[in-house]
Amino acid sequence: TNAIVLPLERAWYGVTNYEDLERENAQLRSQIEQMKGSEIEARSAVLQYHELLQQTKLASNYEVVTAEVIGQSPSNYQQTVEISVGSNRGIKVGMPVTDGAGLIGRITRVFATRGIVLLITDPGSAVNALVQGSRVLGVLQGVDGGNPQIKYLTQDAVISPGDIVLTSGLGGSLPKGLVIGQILKVRHRDYEMFQEAEVRPTVNFGRLELVLVITDFTAADAGSTSP
Repeated sequence: TNAIVLPLERAWYGVTNYEDLERENAQLRSQIEQMKGSEIEARSAVLQYHELLQQTKLASNYEVVTAEVIGQSPSNYQQTVEISVGSNRGIKVGMPVTDGAGLIGRITRVFATRGIVLLITDPGSAVNALVQGSRVLGVLQGVDGGNPQIKYLTQDAVISPGDIVLTSGLGGSLPKGLVIGQILKVRHRDYEMFQEAEVRPTVNFGRLELVLVITDFTAADAGSTSP
């Protein structure tokens, strides 16, 4: 029972099928229209909407393996989790890992019956990303002891707290359009070439129990498995 291969429409956090996702999408679209007078509530509804869109996209476009989180990095020097599937379930280095609502990270090591996931919060992690509203591109990097930051944003881009951050798909290392999180703070200084922003991830990394490994998308530079 450690791992189950399934198209996502069968079950994930109470979502029973593809039609349920479409129905919830429609309900959230209606909520967004009704909440235009409240910016905070509207932004929350927009994020939920995009999380559901991501689940719908995963359900229709990708195959996934569900795995348990069986361990975490024993030190603060590297932020990783260990999962209960490995090469015996077709897991390969570079495969994306989500929790159905947000990006968790990528597989960096594979053993026979387990795998290691480097989290997007790790300082060694770099993810090509885009801010949805302005469509500006940047690179999301982990920060030791804090939220990840999206860097190399052009100075003329209009970026606001609450904007949704997605994977851009550039470089071919991750699918396009996976939800990462929301802009929390923006640092804009006229004398610097780029602006930066702090991102609050959608994923609660302190409560990871089950994850989804996208098995039919492998990074172009994925390496080999370990014995």
